[in-house]
Amino acid sequence: MRRFILISLIALAIPALALAAQEGKYKGKVVGDPEGDVTFKVVGKKVKKFKIDSVTATCYPLTAVTVFVPSAKIKDNKFRRNYRPDPDGEHVIKLRGKFDGQKANGTVKGGPNCVYQEEWRAKRQ
Repeated sequence: MRRFILISLIALAIPALALAAQEGKYKGKVVGDPEGDVTFKVVGKKVKKFKIDSVTATCYPLTAVTVFVPSAKIKDNKFRRNYRPDPDGEHVIKLRGKFDGQKANGTVKGGPNCVYQEEWRAKRQ
């Protein structure tokens, strides 16, 4: 009976490890926008230096902005962070993502000054 329980626990743990965020550099694109390069690193249980080079934002007039979030904690293969580039400003970047092995995907939203909402995908390099 003990062996059965041990084997069952190992069988449950293996798929979870395969889906875990793997350390290293990730690179990808904004969905539907070939200009939107996505880059970040996974170090331990953190996403570091998340950056999208070009996101079309509704400011006045429409403009391309760079999105940067310095870090976000990973918990249960997911990460989320509300980041204010200027602590005294109103603008908030809402970063959401999840890992599936060596792949990651998620969304990024910004506002209220320059408004944008994009979906992104990336792979470990």
